[in-house]
Formats: sequence, C-alpha cells, structure tokens
Amino acid sequence: MTLGTVNALSSPLILALPWPPSVNHEWTMARGRMILTQTGRQYRARVNALVMGQRHEGRLPLAPLDFPLAVRLDLWPPDRRRRDADNYAKAAFDALTHAGVWSDDCLVKDLRSVMHGPVAGGMMRLTAAPFDDGEEAPHV
Repeated sequence: MTLGTVNALSSPLILALPWPPSVNHEWTMARGRMILTQTGRQYRARVNALVMGQRHEGRLPLAPLDFPLAVRLDLWPPDRRRRDADNYAKAAFDALTHAGVWSDDCLVKDLRSVMHGPVAGGMMRLTAAPFDDGEEAPHV
C-alpha cells in the first residue's frame, strides 16, 4: 500500500503482531520512576523490525498516520490462562507509536478487542481504519 497522504487510508491497515506483554509486565518502577522492562524493550524492537519490513515491501505508509482511527484487536493468546483483553493494547500501541505507524496512540478513538482461542506463541491482529464519529453529542 502506498499513500500520497497520511490523512486517509484507501483500505484498512492490517498488521499481524507478536503477542504483546501485559501492561503489568511492560513497565516497572526503578529508583522512583517508571521504566520500560527488558520484555517491553524486546517487544518494541520486534514490532519495529516488523514495521520496517512492511514499509520496505510498500505495505505500510512511510509517514505516520495522523488522523482519528478506529482499531480492532484480535487476540490469540499463547495458552488457556485467563487474561483481560484490555491489558494488551498498551504495549502494542506504544510499540506502534515508537515505530512511527501513527504519530500518537491518542488518535485511536474507537477500540474493540476480541479474545480468541489460544495458538502456539500467541499473536495479535490489528486492523485500523479512519474513525468516523457520525454521532451527535448527547443532550444534557
């Protein structure tokens, strides 16, 4: 996919990502401040390499997306342990921001997560499209 502009997508952006660390394992407190764990750094590096490869193949825009987005996360965990679907978006979104897929994850205005059955190693599929609110503010 090649884009002449970063304010529209001609089709949804779909990325297959490695299984992310839980928000509980991405950050830790050290000397009174929050730092990225080794697991978090390794995940960011894996996502960055994946994004660079996708860009090289012309399947991702070179410039960061910079408009409101609707995102769906399909999650296939690595095993049958109980998990909260909302604990996995943060690591993936931070890694995608760091890799320059979008300018900031605050652009995600509509987020939906679906937890599927386990697959070996786990994986995440992210589908992003322009967000269209189309809804009037509620009357107070």
